[in-house]
Amino acid sequence: MHSGHNIQPDLENAEEAVRRWADTVWRLVKARLRNDTDASDAFQDTFLALCRAKPSFESLEHQKAWLLRTACNCCNQISRKKAAHPMQPLEGIDVPAEHRSPTGNLELEEML
Repeated sequence: MHSGHNIQPDLENAEEAVRRWADTVWRLVKARLRNDTDASDAFQDTFLALCRAKPSFESLEHQKAWLLRTACNCCNQISRKKAAHPMQPLEGIDVPAEHRSPTGNLELEEML
């Protein structure tokens, strides 16, 4: 059994897959997650999984199907994580001015 740190990512094939399938994967993750930050995370995780797994594909359609299934799994993982750890408003907390938005509201995502 190989340990994860000994496996070299397959960057050349991943770059080609990104060129070929980026728009398709982005549309899927954006539609599923409905926000750019989470969609970007799922998009990156999908292609990172491709680099790490280095699967062999019988065809381009097989590669596309693998990427879309992996993207769905990444979206599900992000959704589960958000459901398990929902963000709560920070009411009654004195927030320094440099961490507030121009409207005076806390930009919680920037703080995390």
